[in-house]
Formats: sequence, C-alpha cells, structure tokens
Amino acid sequence: MSVPPLSPADIEKIDQEFRMRAQSVQAIDKMIGDIRAVLAARGDDNTYVIFSSDNGLHMGEYSLRPGKMTPFEIDIHVPLVVVGPGVAKGQVVNEIVENVDLYATFTELGRASSPASTDGHSIVPLLRGDAVADWRNVALIEHHRNRPYPNDPDAQVELAANPTFYDALRTENALYVEYEAGETG
Repeated sequence: MSVPPLSPADIEKIDQEFRMRAQSVQAIDKMIGDIRAVLAARGDDNTYVIFSSDNGLHMGEYSLRPGKMTPFEIDIHVPLVVVGPGVAKGQVVNEIVENVDLYATFTELGRASSPASTDGHSIVPLLRGDAVADWRNVALIEHHRNRPYPNDPDAQVELAANPTFYDALRTENALYVEYEAGETG
C-alpha cells in the first residue's frame, strides 16, 4: 500500500488529537495520585493501583493516519503502571510482560490460591526489583483483520493501515512479522 505524505490538514488534526491524548495521560496520572492520596488519608498502605491499556496507537508515524493495527512498536507497546507496597517510586521495568501475566500477578498480590498451572507468570518479583533469571525474552503478537461492520467504533480511518492477518515475534531488540500472503519483515 502506498501511503501519501501527511497533508497540513492531517498534521493539524493529528496534533489536536495528540494534545488530547497527552491530556488523557495527565488526567490518568492525576487520578492515580488522587486515589493514592485518599488511600493514604485512610491509613491504607496495603493497596495496589494498577493501570493498563488495550493497545498503542500510531498517530502520523510512517505517514499513517491514526490507527492501531500494525505490528509497529507504537501499536503493540502498551502502558502498565503499578503503584503500591514494595514497588519503588519511578521504577521502570523493561522485561516483556503480557496480559496473561496479570492473573498470576493479581492472585499473588491478593494472596489468593491459584491453579497449579497458569499461562502467565506473576510480575511481583519484577515489581519488587528482583532479578528473574528465567523471564521470557519473546512475545507473540497476532492480528486478525477486522471484518468491517456498520458503526464499528474501532474502524480504521483510510490510510491508517489495516494489514492482512499477521503473526509476529517481539524480543527486546527485534520484531519479526509473517503476513497472511507469506511476506516477512
């Protein structure tokens, strides 16, 4: 697919949307701070606040109009913010964490019993700053093209990129993609 350069109108619209996105991030940061302040005022020092998102969103990168279906890092990398007891303020963890890790993590944080085997791994050791020797070093990313239907709130705008089916492997430093028709990248 040939994607034309962004027009001045495209850039202005993306800039407006990016400002709103930045304001949303600031509002989430404030909300987390407000929640923590209420917990502290109640003397609660044993509660975790966890925030994540479902996907990233490209906004003009590679001349693509705003969308979220590509295997580019901007689309597949999502935030995971955790604050609470034993989590160092400002700590950044770079290990590959996936949604399947949340069940084991919540179970451990809540001191609940869990099945003998789960798909994911608790990230609690990572949150506490512990080194984990056998942590995963690759993540599987899959995309199954949306079938358009009327009034789809996630419908991609024209030139946002809605690639064919793909499977991808993401490591710390690389991304390998295989598309439906056999192309690789």
